[in-house]
Amino acid sequence: MYSHTDEKGKRVYVSFTAPTQAQAEMQATKFKNKKFRNNKSVGMTVEQAVYGYINAKSDVLSPSTKRNYIRNIKNHYEPLMSRKIATLTNEDMQLFVGNLSKGKGLAKKTVENLYKQLRSSIRFYDKEIDFNITMPESSGKGRIKNQKTKESPTNADVQKLIAMASPWLKAVIALAAFGSLRRSEICALKYEDIEGNTICVHSHMVQDENNIWVWEDRNKEDASFRYVDLPSKVIELLGTGAPGEFIIKHNPNTVSKMYNKLRKRACVSEYIRLHDMRHYYASVGAALHIPNTYLAEFGGWSKKSPIMETVYQGTIRPIKDGYKKELTKYFDQVINNA
Repeated sequence: MYSHTDEKGKRVYVSFTAPTQAQAEMQATKFKNKKFRNNKSVGMTVEQAVYGYINAKSDVLSPSTKRNYIRNIKNHYEPLMSRKIATLTNEDMQLFVGNLSKGKGLAKKTVENLYKQLRSSIRFYDKEIDFNITMPESSGKGRIKNQKTKESPTNADVQKLIAMASPWLKAVIALAAFGSLRRSEICALKYEDIEGNTICVHSHMVQDENNIWVWEDRNKEDASFRYVDLPSKVIELLGTGAPGEFIIKHNPNTVSKMYNKLRKRACVSEYIRLHDMRHYYASVGAALHIPNTYLAEFGGWSKKSPIMETVYQGTIRPIKDGYKKELTKYFDQVINNA
């Protein structure tokens, strides 16, 4: 069926394929109706839609979100890229979702996010296009098969790593273990974020669509914004500098690389990643009988996070401050014995 005439004056046609002639004709009729609405989607491919959506939203998408969108397109959308969005059927999209789940073994949440991104891109150009898709009931087999058993670091592990680390890496490990900071938050810290023995965690480092590390002033999740009290010795490890100067002069990838080298040299279990220092923080908090309500707030977890049991009551400031002091006092003893 005739679609449109391109900028070079060439007539462009689209074809419709379906299991039966009636279904193919129905697709053609729908396409014809769309055409007379003078809709932007006439003749538009999935590739044009997904990249057009990203470009249109460029000013409101964070660098990390934009990078993930582009990575998704390159890694997962290839089977549909050349298809006209006006010709996509429910069956096409269901097969696409099924291949992500069963064929590639992706986790349920990953499949849902990939489909949501694709659907949003298509409907951005034509609100009348929609699908009735059944999502997988559980995670793909691949994720379960490759899942590793996690270990929580012990006091001895943490002390050994700090004792053998270079000065800047000591600071990194201490911030992760005694402050529950993520590596992206550690690398984003500036000296202006320190006030006494308290640091304000509000920013993070992310990679943009060109894989360049950039600083973002605001964490993606509201729960990640927090004030963290630390032992005096940890603050000393951070050193001093100009207010706008980064405390750690390395990006998150370099931090992980150097930590892994240290871990091997210290003969610490390969399952104890830098991120597992946050597990250590949570485990110590649980051992000290600090309620999950407060612990989740201190460590930057959402109260709905699977790491923390969902708790609905709010926090009471005098009680919260008492627990914070108890936790900081414990960590002060651990690091002073490192």
